[in-house]
Amino acid sequence: MKEKRPDDEAYIRSILAAIDNIALHRSRGSTDDDMLRKAVVYELLTIGEGCNKVSNALQQKYPEVEWPLVIAARNKMIHEYIAIDFDIAWDIVDNYLPGLRERLVIILRNEWNG
Repeated sequence: MKEKRPDDEAYIRSILAAIDNIALHRSRGSTDDDMLRKAVVYELLTIGEGCNKVSNALQQKYPEVEWPLVIAARNKMIHEYIAIDFDIAWDIVDNYLPGLRERLVIILRNEWNG
């Protein structure tokens, strides 16, 4: 298994920032607002891309993060952008991202004392 990479920390931090940005966007607008939707989709894509860039070693060390699921959601959104189901996007935001954030904070603390 390859070692974790130095940039893994940067990817974890960027994912956490994207999750926090989504919370901020949500607090400022309605789920029907087109600009809010676009901002949230951008952040979800950032989260998926960040997960994809995290080293296999770190992904394997923390299987409780559903890395493949997050990456697959990103791929679906980027390739089928015209048909994004916002009910599903809001479900991800409301029901999945809080737990993902908690797990990533634990990884940050365990790996980089952060």
